[in-house]
Amino acid sequence: MLQLNLNSKSIARFLSLYGVYLAIAILGRLLEDSIEHSGLSLTDGSRDPSMVQIFAVTFVSFAWALVSSSFTLTILARHGLGITSELSIGRTVELISIETIRSIAATLIRLPLLILPGLFEWIRLSPVPFVVILDKAYQHGHRDALEAARRLYSTHPFRITLLLLPMITVFLLEFGLEAAPSDALPLWNAPLQHAWSLFGFSALHLATDLFVLFQIQRTIQTALLTPQARSGSNEE
Repeated sequence: MLQLNLNSKSIARFLSLYGVYLAIAILGRLLEDSIEHSGLSLTDGSRDPSMVQIFAVTFVSFAWALVSSSFTLTILARHGLGITSELSIGRTVELISIETIRSIAATLIRLPLLILPGLFEWIRLSPVPFVVILDKAYQHGHRDALEAARRLYSTHPFRITLLLLPMITVFLLEFGLEAAPSDALPLWNAPLQHAWSLFGFSALHLATDLFVLFQIQRTIQTALLTPQARSGSNEE
């Protein structure tokens, strides 16, 4: 009976997390369709978008992607893996967004030199959101997120690179399907046309994030939470 209760709780927790991912996916699709049918679309070849339109669409899309991914990762860590934190959910989302922007800036600085250094820096800084969520030293202000991500990658380069592959694969698959020519109506006019992609990609994102977050948690525990790492961060 106890095992049955535990399984029921696990299923209920998974379904609630899936509901969060699905709700975020629906809101994102509504935002995309609103942009597409508001005259601000950048993919409409019948007219050239102005610089203001390009900036507006890019800013809104980037801001939504950043905040939504930060929110889902935070919820998954708290309610999926039971990770505790002294930071509130809102504060965690804010810090992930800030540190992600810092990591993007650090990557862009290297792009004018050569593509490969910029790509390498992006891979090195890819664990930044997980550092914000999992690293207690960062949460207490004793460690810089970018330096912690670089240290994490230098300790486990092959493992971190492999963990990126599932997330990149799901992203490219979703991007490819959305970029393909389609005569689909907006979500509010034909919800059934969007149902399979919304339900399917929500499940894929949830499974991928859960797997990567679990693996990164174990990696951070061995790479950053050692006594040597603590003493090194205190000396800094």
